[in-house]
Parts: sequence; structure tokens; C-alpha cells
Amino acid sequence: MLSPIITTTSRWRAGRARRWGLAAKGAVVSARNPNDDIDLEILVAVAEGHKKAYLVEVFTADGASARSVAEAQRLLNSLRLTG
Repeated sequence: MLSPIITTTSRWRAGRARRWGLAAKGAVVSARNPNDDIDLEILVAVAEGHKKAYLVEVFTADGASARSVAEAQRLLNSLRLTG
């Protein structure tokens, strides 16, 4: 069973951008997993093409190393979504 995650809405940051060749909306949400007592940063992005819609979520531990964050960014930048 998955652990519940409690979000902290005071650290919600939203925005719009063009990603993967599509108009995208996204937000970064700070959250805490109460079972593990771990703070998380969660990137949530949505993009809609002509025929398909996409939801992308990336979870990192709050305070993750620069190397881990750079790896996540490379992964996101490598996505090729088709409309």
C-alpha cells in the first residue's frame, strides 16, 4: 500500500512554458511523506497535443544533490512527446 503524502501548499509554484514541442503547464509542489519523515519536491507538468494529453511527474528528495537534479533535468529534456 502506498504511503499518504501530505502537501504543503505554501510552497506551491506554478508556471507555463513550451516543453517537448507542446504548450505545457506545470507546478512544483513541496510535500512530506509522514511515514518516512522525508520532504519531497514534486514537479507536475501537463501538456496537450492534438490527439493525446500527457502528465509528467518527477519526485526528488528536498535538498537532493545537484547531480541528482541535473540527472532528472536531462531525463526530462530527453522526452519526445507526440501530439
